[in-house]
Amino acid sequence: MKITFTFLGNSIFTSSQLLKPLPGTFYPIIFIFLIRIRPVAVIESWINSLLKEKQTKTQLHFLSDHNINTFVEMEFKRLFTSYAMAVNKMNNRNGNLFSRTFKRVAILKESQFTQAIIYIHANAQKHQLVKDFTAYPWTSYHSIISNKPTKILREEALEWFGGLEQFIKIHKDMSDYYYDFPGAIEGDE
Repeated sequence: MKITFTFLGNSIFTSSQLLKPLPGTFYPIIFIFLIRIRPVAVIESWINSLLKEKQTKTQLHFLSDHNINTFVEMEFKRLFTSYAMAVNKMNNRNGNLFSRTFKRVAILKESQFTQAIIYIHANAQKHQLVKDFTAYPWTSYHSIISNKPTKILREEALEWFGGLEQFIKIHKDMSDYYYDFPGAIEGDE
């Protein structure tokens, strides 16, 4: 039996409409993605629109303290726990699937946003899974440059880079730069 784990199909992205998916890359044991968190007022309005008996403890807590960091962390915890439970059930196993909590970085500058998108797409090349990141099949890069339907914010990503041609060119130029000069990406470990 096979599990297809899709962040985009999970309720924190579609039903709640609280987080909007931006580019992402999936590896056999690692997934890297970028999200934009909706404004607090939108999240609050959505939670209030739910029937009281359908509101989770995390949602109720958010309504009282408006702590967006805790709210997002708990939503991802639910996502990862659900995934682990499904995998464990399908494989008749127990225990953790994830070795540590997820890492998150706030994007505070426009340059960080650009770097984050390129880093996400070119990461397979950095870790030598492929010689050219465009050959790696499990990345949103392909969804962004194609015309196929996607839940990724394609138009927003292309607009950010100045169109399709610039998106491709900047990715190529910057990924080459990042790997010719290690540590060029802010916050790179």
